[in-house]
Amino acid sequence: MLVEPPVHEITTDAVFSDAQSASSAIAGLYSQLMVSNLSFGNGAMTAYLGLYADELWLPAASTPLSPFAASSLATTNSVVRTQFWQKAYELIYHANACLEGLEARPGVAEPLQLQYMAEARLVRAFCYWYLTQLFGDVPLVLTTDYRINAVM
Repeated sequence: MLVEPPVHEITTDAVFSDAQSASSAIAGLYSQLMVSNLSFGNGAMTAYLGLYADELWLPAASTPLSPFAASSLATTNSVVRTQFWQKAYELIYHANACLEGLEARPGVAEPLQLQYMAEARLVRAFCYWYLTQLFGDVPLVLTTDYRINAVM
């Protein structure tokens, strides 16, 4: 028995079937950079690392920011794990999904396809630049294969 896709969601095949849906996928990638809270692409690098390097000053005690202001990060710090590592790899996964979708479906005209692919690669490079600056050699993931991404 074949299970139909949910009526409130769009399938991968449909996402890159035309220029408008491909544009929405790329816009979704950018929106992940600009979430409403202090996150990987939305000021976290500036705030947390500025506190750590004593370029910024923390006027009041704040549990998530205090270790950065004191330059005393534990290896188990949840902000580093979630905002620096996990969020970066979520963005990389989304960029890889956009790249794979654009390569596999010829529904977008070539000039626009090349532009969107360049934008996805730029976001992926942005993430890897920060990851390598913070952690050194990091796993380079260029696919959405769940077996590879599950261990990131």
